[in-house]
Amino acid sequence: MKKFNIILMLLLMFFVTGCGNKKFDLYQGSQDIKITRKSDSGTARINFSDTYKKGGEKYFIFTTDITGEQEFTLSEKKYDEYIGNGNDAVDYTSYNMQLETSLYKYRKNIFTSIYSNHDNMVEILNSLEKYPDIEVYKENENSLYIKKYQDNRFNKTDYTVSSESDSKYFTGRATERVNVTHYSFMGEHDFTDDEVNHYCKVMDKISNNILSGIYQKN
Repeated sequence: MKKFNIILMLLLMFFVTGCGNKKFDLYQGSQDIKITRKSDSGTARINFSDTYKKGGEKYFIFTTDITGEQEFTLSEKKYDEYIGNGNDAVDYTSYNMQLETSLYKYRKNIFTSIYSNHDNMVEILNSLEKYPDIEVYKENENSLYIKKYQDNRFNKTDYTVSSESDSKYFTGRATERVNVTHYSFMGEHDFTDDEVNHYCKVMDKISNNILSGIYQKN
């Protein structure tokens, strides 16, 4: 009976606190970043939402049926060059680049598993707030968006950091993703190797900042 109680106590400690380090498989460097690139073509319908004049030049603000709520701005001159004045549709090519990396995995408490992803995001957010050159906004309990890093600005959902359950129920994963698209109707082209390397360096720096910020307090 005594042996049974000891085993039961050890099992209880395992379920409550986890086994070993709470964080493991930490991000090691840019070699951990997975890069995916693809392109697509089609016809986009344009919906104008506003216009304004600046410096004597007229500007159009618009969305398209293939980009959802994302807004674009072009001067009348550039609109005529890329789309054609008077046109409300355009043939386009899009160039998409996705970067993804796992910051770390973490063990979740069996009794508070439902809250573990939220708690992990709070820890990441607190870590990022230590760096004045990084701006973030948090939209829900499981993810946040990088808005700005130094001179690099990102549209909403371009750069996300999220906590999600892993294949094993009591294991979670903190993941970073960059998802950026260039559109020919904005005069943009496919990503150059220099641009891809630049985004990798930005992700590498932010990844290291997150980990440094977390472990500074430990």
